[in-house]
Amino acid sequence: MVSTTRVFKNKKCAGLLLFIFVLLTSSRIWYSVLHESKNPCTACTAPCTLEYINSIEDLEQYTQELDICGSEDSVNLLKRIYKVNVLGSPISIPKPLKNKLNQWLLGDINLISKANRQKVVQIRNRFTKESSHYNPMRAMRPNVQGSNSSEYVRNLIMKAEKSCDFCKPLLLTAEETWGRIRTKTSLSGANVFRLVGPNNAIILADRHNVLELSAEELADMFDCAEQWFKKVNSLNKDLIFPMLVWDFFPKAGASQIHPHFQVWLDKEYSGQFLTHFQAAQLYRIEYGEDYWTDLISLHLNLGLGFKSGETVVFTPLDSHRDREVMVVGDRVDATFIKLFYAAIKLHQAQGNFCLSVGMSWPSLLGSSYPAVARIGYRGDCTVQYSDMSSVDVYAFYSINSNPTHFIHQLKNFTMSAQL
Repeated sequence: MVSTTRVFKNKKCAGLLLFIFVLLTSSRIWYSVLHESKNPCTACTAPCTLEYINSIEDLEQYTQELDICGSEDSVNLLKRIYKVNVLGSPISIPKPLKNKLNQWLLGDINLISKANRQKVVQIRNRFTKESSHYNPMRAMRPNVQGSNSSEYVRNLIMKAEKSCDFCKPLLLTAEETWGRIRTKTSLSGANVFRLVGPNNAIILADRHNVLELSAEELADMFDCAEQWFKKVNSLNKDLIFPMLVWDFFPKAGASQIHPHFQVWLDKEYSGQFLTHFQAAQLYRIEYGEDYWTDLISLHLNLGLGFKSGETVVFTPLDSHRDREVMVVGDRVDATFIKLFYAAIKLHQAQGNFCLSVGMSWPSLLGSSYPAVARIGYRGDCTVQYSDMSSVDVYAFYSINSNPTHFIHQLKNFTMSAQL
């Protein structure tokens, strides 16, 4: 016969076990409900994906959705490569200033309404440590917009041709002790005022007018540069890293109007070229992945780039100048040059004549590191104010344009134009 005490104890234990079971079950149900309410992708059979951004301001919502969607490859790259902050605070604008602001913003009601509650999109590359801050409204500041730059530039080209040193290169440019490289429509010379040592060349187009430079002539300039690299390397095997810069017109830093590259070969990449090379190495160490592959994937997923063959062009989130694009490929082939040329021609078609270019090739010894070119707008050629300030020189890059616009225009232009 079972005692009353034992029955009571058994019932008590059973009740306790039932209570624990109900508690655990309800907890799991509530966790599931709350989790699914926070994460709409939980119930999805497909991975969580995000739409292309339409403006740089969309990154604020995008980063919030990243927290919801978790660590899918298509969205995790943003947090892996960049730190994004969207910050701002309201300001009070007195009536006299509002009247001026209305003029500066061309009476745009949408912009005027945003003026006292602006937000700045601040982006830092975790590997290069470079920071770019976006506020497209800054493009509307007084004294930064010019007019009729096309006529100004054409007159500048015509006047410069009369006394152009580079139109008489054999007489008015220096050469290396071993001579020059001559290609179909280009010629190398030695830079009289060395930019870098031990060797620094200028690659001159035969054509004086950069606005009339054809795709074939640009390709020939690249061919001339590559032949120069090979020649210098044959004389000094330690020099294996090719680099190039190119400025269009004085506003962008050019001392001569005539189209010309500055090229050099070194034992290692210089300056910002080295920064990106080291970033790729650090990224490989930390994640075991290729930096450029993931950087490109991120920008394509955001709708900030497009691919042609094995070459990609995109607007980097950490741009240095307005309307900047990067062209990246395994080599400087016909497709690479086509996209490079398309970016320049679109800029010119839009009246963006003052440009700066920076470019590096893979090591001459062979490397998985790609060819990379950056093309950025330096501001209206007719405006005396610089596009750069102490902010850009010593702090971070201040970007006044929306990065989504130019890359979308470039994609359409590349597909439709006869280049």
